[in-house]
Amino acid sequence: MMNLAHGWVMGVAFAILFPVGAMLMHLLGGRTRHVAWIHGIWQLFSLALGIAGAGLGGWLVANEGGSVSLLLCPDLL
Repeated sequence: MMNLAHGWVMGVAFAILFPVGAMLMHLLGGRTRHVAWIHGIWQLFSLALGIAGAGLGGWLVANEGGSVSLLLCPDLL
């Protein structure tokens, strides 16, 4: 179950939220003078989710047993 949460959190953070945060600069650029703050808060939230997902991944490696690196698990290469 935790590996599913890890996958979803990392996927949402890096495939959806970070790109949308970058697009906010262009989409809201002329409409509000607070665009930099909106962009920054959005990216910080995305970063927090990414860090939480990395923490879940670290927990999975420590508790479920797994390789820390692809180099340590040549079957995946």
